[in-house]
Amino acid sequence: MEPIQLSILKFAGDPIETSANPEDTVVSVKEQIAELVQVPVLCQKLWLHEASGEQVGRTQPLRKKRMDDLEEEFQYGWQIQEVRSFHCPPQGVVECVHLSLILLCASSTFEISDSQLNVRGHRLEQWDVCKRFLENPVEYMSALKKFSDDICAGRLSSDQVELAQNKIEEMGHTFSARYFQRVSEFCSLLVRWVSCALKLYHAVNAKDGPLELEDDFQLSVYADGSSLQLALVVDPEALFESMEDSMEKKLEAIAALKTLGAKFPDRALRELGTALISGYAELRAAALDAIKGWPANEEFATMLHNEIPIFYREPCPKNEVLAALEHLGPQHPQLLKRVATGLNAGNCQRKVSPKKKKGKEWKPAEEPDEEFCLETFKRLQLEEDPKKVLDCLAYAIFHPATRRANMDIICQALSLAASRDYDTAVHTIVGRAQFADEVEEPWVRARAAEMAMCFAVKEDEKVLSILRSCTDLTGSDLCTLAKCYAHLSDGETPFLPILCADLPCGQDRREVLQTIQEMKPVDNEAVIKAIMRYLENWEGLLSCFGPMSMLDACRVMEQVAISDPSPLHKAYTQLLKALALRLARPRTNDLYDLQCRRFLLDKAQEKGGANDEVLSCLASGFSSSIEPIRRECLYFFQKVAKSPDADVVQVLLEVLDDDFSSWSCSTALEALRSCCDAELLETRALRHLLKLLKTKSNSLVKCAALKALHAVHNGEVTDLAARLARQDPIDSVRLAALQLLRGQEAAEVSNLAVEVLCTDSSETVLLGALEVLTPLSAAGSAGKAAVEAAKKLLIHPSRQVRLESARLLGTASHDAASGVTVVTMALEALQAPAKVGSGDLSHFGLALAGRSVAFREMGRARAGLPAEPKVLAASLADARAAVSLAQQLTSNSTLALKAARALNAALAESGEGPMEAQQACDALAGLGFDEPVKHELRQVAKDGIDTAGLCAEMDASAKDGESPGTFRWPRRMVLPTLPSGPSLAAAVTEKGWGPYLRQRGGEQMVNLERSKLAMMLDALSFPLSLAWLLLQEPLVRIASGTLHVVVLGATSKAEVRILEDSDYWEELGRVMAPQCKVKLHFVGPEISAESADVHQTQPPCATQFFQAHSDLNSSNTICAVFNGGFGNFVSSGRDELFHSWLQDLTFLADQHVLCAFFCANDYADLKGEVAVHQLLGSCFALRPRQNPFAMATVYSGEDSSEWFSGNAFVYAVCGFERSARRVELSTAEVLQIAQSDHAIVHEAPLPVRLLESERSSSGSTGVPPVSTVGEMKPMDGGWRFEVPLADASCMQAADVQISDTQLSLVLEGLRRVVPWPTPVDSASARASFSARSCKLVVKATSQ
Repeated sequence: MEPIQLSILKFAGDPIETSANPEDTVVSVKEQIAELVQVPVLCQKLWLHEASGEQVGRTQPLRKKRMDDLEEEFQYGWQIQEVRSFHCPPQGVVECVHLSLILLCASSTFEISDSQLNVRGHRLEQWDVCKRFLENPVEYMSALKKFSDDICAGRLSSDQVELAQNKIEEMGHTFSARYFQRVSEFCSLLVRWVSCALKLYHAVNAKDGPLELEDDFQLSVYADGSSLQLALVVDPEALFESMEDSMEKKLEAIAALKTLGAKFPDRALRELGTALISGYAELRAAALDAIKGWPANEEFATMLHNEIPIFYREPCPKNEVLAALEHLGPQHPQLLKRVATGLNAGNCQRKVSPKKKKGKEWKPAEEPDEEFCLETFKRLQLEEDPKKVLDCLAYAIFHPATRRANMDIICQALSLAASRDYDTAVHTIVGRAQFADEVEEPWVRARAAEMAMCFAVKEDEKVLSILRSCTDLTGSDLCTLAKCYAHLSDGETPFLPILCADLPCGQDRREVLQTIQEMKPVDNEAVIKAIMRYLENWEGLLSCFGPMSMLDACRVMEQVAISDPSPLHKAYTQLLKALALRLARPRTNDLYDLQCRRFLLDKAQEKGGANDEVLSCLASGFSSSIEPIRRECLYFFQKVAKSPDADVVQVLLEVLDDDFSSWSCSTALEALRSCCDAELLETRALRHLLKLLKTKSNSLVKCAALKALHAVHNGEVTDLAARLARQDPIDSVRLAALQLLRGQEAAEVSNLAVEVLCTDSSETVLLGALEVLTPLSAAGSAGKAAVEAAKKLLIHPSRQVRLESARLLGTASHDAASGVTVVTMALEALQAPAKVGSGDLSHFGLALAGRSVAFREMGRARAGLPAEPKVLAASLADARAAVSLAQQLTSNSTLALKAARALNAALAESGEGPMEAQQACDALAGLGFDEPVKHELRQVAKDGIDTAGLCAEMDASAKDGESPGTFRWPRRMVLPTLPSGPSLAAAVTEKGWGPYLRQRGGEQMVNLERSKLAMMLDALSFPLSLAWLLLQEPLVRIASGTLHVVVLGATSKAEVRILEDSDYWEELGRVMAPQCKVKLHFVGPEISAESADVHQTQPPCATQFFQAHSDLNSSNTICAVFNGGFGNFVSSGRDELFHSWLQDLTFLADQHVLCAFFCANDYADLKGEVAVHQLLGSCFALRPRQNPFAMATVYSGEDSSEWFSGNAFVYAVCGFERSARRVELSTAEVLQIAQSDHAIVHEAPLPVRLLESERSSSGSTGVPPVSTVGEMKPMDGGWRFEVPLADASCMQAADVQISDTQLSLVLEGLRRVVPWPTPVDSASARASFSARSCKLVVKATSQ
């Protein structure tokens, strides 16, 4: 086709002649014009002045298509709901919706009339009318989409168009899609829709007249022949609107202002000024380039000065600003002052625009602002009068906003300016220091002195006299003045006495101290006194500044006290006393406590030890009513290094003489015992201690005094201790006296202990006496009296006393020197019960059962000693009598259990069969006891287990802080060997142990289990319980591969012992072999030795273990917790275990790891654990239920109210429900939920798929698992994550959790955690499913 010749008329000048192809768009013509006349495309508008109706009509199809395309964007009902939710809508929203309704009066599908819209009144009343028409979003949006057809059909009238145009005029600047982008996305679309509708109306009703050309229309639409005459109109409004658009639009608009901005400088410089202080380097560079395209003009420079905020008021980039100002007005009177303020305004560190949007970070500057300002200043000051330059600098130096500013750069500028006119600099800058206080603030005078150091000549008397007149300053201002004077003069400073006076109590004490140190005074008495007064205010110094504030003073004293070192010694003594007194007093601020403790020990060691004064200060803490303070002071009193001349005994005796309280005396006595040897105690403190024992009545003090005398062997001490052991009314004192006598002669101690056994009724004292006699008995020194006394205690009500008596007798009876045989003792003791009973048959029965245990202990074979059959026969007789009484007293379950256990143990020790014990237990079980008691009796009858003995043995062997656990079989009992044979998965069923034992090993397995009691079943319960859970098809689906099993909370006494002493854990691998391989990991804090699969880890165990093993995840790992006990606080009231598990439980839920939990009872452990998971929002894959492979042994407490059986109950969780999670859990909340008996359980999606990702990666077809797909894409203002799916059914069990830092996605049982590239606003994030592309889409906006 032939080109079209274009003639384009301008506002002034000759027309533009050019040509273009008919298929070229209008925007391409604008680009040609921009090259010819330097008018940016953004500002151009092309018009046909005399367009014919035919030309206008040719635009109709294109305008209709444009409107149809726009109507496709009205897709989502939430867009309308967002607008309808406005109670008081923003400006323009009511008018915009009303405008759309005016046009829709012509709709063929939307029923509305002009009269319904003709509402006069408040805009909220108009809004109520508009909202009624938006109640049906589908109908409203359908009318919008079909309105282009209504216009083409001629339904839209000229009256309606006129009403709409009048409404647009009323809206003014608010009728803009860009305006509504910040208010409502839907209203922004409505504005574009109205504009398209009106243009389409004019195309349909074509008339002759002017016509604006659309950028995307081809020229052929408008051309009637081979030529076309157009008019060019320059419109700056589009340019300024683009300054609020995207970064690309802003840069394009700024580039246009380079050529057009000078024609409307006020608006142009307002926009360019904003760009010059922008946080984006691209905008600043473009704005500077645009301004450099303008000619220099003082008026323009003034306008730009007014647009740029003062650097002190709003920190902003300065380089481009100053370059632009210098270009527009190099001689402008404000330029040099502006440059001077940039010298100490600091480099820009935060994003601050004229709209004061704070909190954003600047991009790193290519050149520091202050350095650029300095270079600009050096260039400009050469052309200015020195006085003006110094006045500008003075304005910047003494501006109130620069009080804490960095003055390094401006000092360089001041030095440069002063070199041109020194006298004026002294007058202008330093002269500000000598003005009266009411004229200048103190900091201004100090700043003037500080600036003098930059340029003043040394020993300049004029400057020095000004400085000497400022002696009224204090604090940091005085320090600045003193440093300046010392810098300018080598003579004696007049400020040292003032500093000394200000040091003890001034607000800036540490700075004053540092200034004195810099002045280096030697042997100055005033300084020495000032430092000592400073140190006396130790309490405020330690609380506010810590011990370094006092140590600095001591170091200054080292520099000052040269001739006489005594002040230095006093200073360090004061330091140590202050640290000691701080420990001894109650504290509210612990910020410096740790530092004070370390300083006390270190400095005492460094300075030769603490003297009596320091020790007395520490000992003053013994009188504190707060126990931790007393303990801490005692610890440091014992640990601190002591000087050779320190009299520790005297210090502690003074505390005893003060007799402030019982706790002060007892603490001092404890310090005396630990810090003094026996010789020192005997020579210096013996009289004092004996006096305390004779005069004091307080048990705490007397016990402490007796302990302090342990190492003293003195007849008077022995006599007094013996008297106290016999006569003191307090149990603890009698016991302490007995323990003191343990080191005395055997005969004396033995006689006293026997006397105590015969006369004392206190259980603790009796146990102490037995403890004293037992080693004497083993050595053959106990004698007949001791044996006789111990015999009488065999029926004591206390079980512990009976056992200790039996141990003593069991040792003494084998010693021929005692003159007594075990047989004689036993036969004589059989007559004793008649003397015990006084109608209390329960007590009598318990005594018989207890004595049976004692006889069994005495008669059993041990440590090379033979068994005594007659004693064992006596034990069996007592046990039978106790069982007989228990059958009569059916209300005493404790007696029944103890009698049954005693009979079973006596029969076993005597070598008789368990049949009699089984019959007795069956008879007792038939009585009216509670179910746990009956269960325990049946257990004894079936297996002959002495659970009470096992518990006592395991409890005794447990270390501090460790639990004996539920697997209570001592190491001395060897785990049975399993018979050879296959471990069939078919045998692990809901029916439990019976089918498994028979299929695993037949009758041989059953007989093995009976002969070894329940030990084997208890150990097998661990692997088989987990195997049973993994075989539950509705719960778990396992593919081939290696399944990692992490046993959390494992202990050396249970899970690890079974691993080391047997092959029981291999049963799990044998059962699961047809499906997968099993890899075991044992993790917990109560593990004594580590190996490749055993990991000793402190809580939080799971968190640390999974962080160290990144290859383990929710798709290849299951966690098992056997009898974790973190819910037991429901019964015990102790929540330490709960809090130690809490972080791990949260972590495992967040990671969607399948976790199996096994509990020992339902009334405490299970209730508490379910309550914890409910508050965590955990999703249950298996609801709580009984475990078919629970341990066979049941244990009960002394009163039978509590019981437990390992792995008795089971449940499993996987993932969590975000809406149900509590951010913080308290014990009280969990306890309340546990006691409510109403648990809200969230179900996990089933089945839980394990090892699916390994199977998929090894050659499967179809859609890959979630863990290997998904794409993160940037979008406008945030991020978009897309996951392709096989079909819509995949969304049925989908779980999407969104946080500010990551996205957690679970599909088809597989989980993936994807971090967001930048932090997002999770509250506004949305997830949706696109049926067209079959994708899950998650969108989130950046913070």
